[in-house]
Amino acid sequence: MKVLLTCWGVLMSFALLGQDLPAYQLYDKDGKEVKYKKMIADLAGGDFVFFGESHNNPISHWLQLRVTRALHEKKGSNLVLGAEMFESDNQLLLDEFLSGLISEKNFKDQFNGNFQFSISLFKASFN
Repeated sequence: MKVLLTCWGVLMSFALLGQDLPAYQLYDKDGKEVKYKKMIADLAGGDFVFFGESHNNPISHWLQLRVTRALHEKKGSNLVLGAEMFESDNQLLLDEFLSGLISEKNFKDQFNGNFQFSISLFKASFN
């Protein structure tokens, strides 16, 4: 039985390698599918981008990070990232972490103490 399950697992792995399994689909306001590069080009032409995501969904955070990095390539230092989860009284904590005044461990401890979601979902956006 173990051999059969192992063989099935290996065969399924090879079958999935040949498939295009996107982690997301992008649509415009009319419900038409949009390509990622076109979306980035359109977003780069704007002054503001609001990215809605589910706080506990790693795919949302992964896509948010991809979009942020792509916009940074186009906008450079003109890109400013805001996070609604930080209230004004959390700004000092964030500033100290980003400037290297406090360790990542201290930041994590404070972050995890203030928010119900793990910092691992947000960490890449802070680096």
